[in-house]
Amino acid sequence: MSAPMAAASEHYWGPPTAIGQGASTKEIFSAATRDAKTLARQEADLAKVEVKRSLASAGRAGALFTGGGLMAFLALQALTVAAGFGLATVLPVGIAFLVVGVAYLLATGVLVGVGRKHLSDIEPPRRTIDTVKEDTRVARAAFTEGMHR
Repeated sequence: MSAPMAAASEHYWGPPTAIGQGASTKEIFSAATRDAKTLARQEADLAKVEVKRSLASAGRAGALFTGGGLMAFLALQALTVAAGFGLATVLPVGIAFLVVGVAYLLATGVLVGVGRKHLSDIEPPRRTIDTVKEDTRVARAAFTEGMHR
């Protein structure tokens, strides 16, 4: 487990602030606000850890797509020269340039294919989504319970 992930998993996800029986509205609101701020901060920290992991895959995919774009640019230039020589005269030189252009296009296809594979490896921040859903469920239950007192 990476250091940031270990730090996030060691967070204290403690119970909400205890409020005594007969607490004033101001005290209840203050405790709820404090708990909401703490929860939001903890959720943001967890999201940062999970998103950083996905950004590494996105960075690799971006580099491969950039390489693919460069190869496509070179292929276009080579194919343009090859087509010019090929149409101007029917000589092996033109065919040689055409082979170079086709080789560039094949390399472009490989780079884009590998880049797509890396993009498919990117996952959403599942733990954050799960904990936000659970926090929402708990908050609703606590609110409903508080309304029935």
